Amino acid sequence: MTAADRQAGPALSLDGVRFTWPDGAFSLAVDALSIGRGEAVFLRGPSGSGKSTLLSLLCGIVAPDAGEIAVMGAPFSALPPPRRDRVRAERFGVIFQMFNLLPYLPPVDNVILPLAFAPTRAARVGPDRAGEARRLLGELGLEPAVAGARRSDRLSVGQQQRVAVARALIGGPDIVIADEPTSALDMDAQDAFLELLFGQVKAAGATLLMVSHDAALAPRFDRALSLTEIARAVRAGAA
Repeated sequence: MTAADRQAGPALSLDGVRFTWPDGAFSLAVDALSIGRGEAVFLRGPSGSGKSTLLSLLCGIVAPDAGEIAVMGAPFSALPPPRRDRVRAERFGVIFQMFNLLPYLPPVDNVILPLAFAPTRAARVGPDRAGEARRLLGELGLEPAVAGARRSDRLSVGQQQRVAVARALIGGPDIVIADEPTSALDMDAQDAFLELLFGQVKAAGATLLMVSHDAALAPRFDRALSLTEIARAVRAGAA
């Protein structure tokens, strides 16, 4: 990415976006949404509000029926699916609610997996991918013995969560999306996790969008939004 690219346009923007799933059961409309570069944004998304649909649109898994989505100031939603896949691999790091680690892989191998699909991120890391993975895991509080475990499914929930964060951050993606990452944690563990997440995202100079139903987390972020305020969700048969 060039210096001009880093300065031009927001990290994410949606303009006049409309989307309906093929079965017609659910529709989502977002008139306008803009998230600045380096911003940490909290998006509250109660059940049924369209959170999963919005994240699928933002990451390019699906394309809108109308409107435009831009990523780092460049058109995104109009790209053909293979090019959206490449942009997603390079630009996005995603922390899934259930972590989505490959259970039979060691933690380090899970962390470096995105680099196989993102040449630019891989080039930033350099030849010692495993070394960078271990560094990230160490900064996230995993002891070397844990980072070197033979299988990721042998780790505790908190340890797996840290592996998922390292996987999202490796290679310096521009945008980190966290989908309900604290839902399985108690309050003390939530606090510790968010401190780690904010620290790592800030160090990487990335933009953070975290989706959660827990409004109590909102004050920690630069800005808080409600999905029901920025989007209109309609289910088939609804009035």
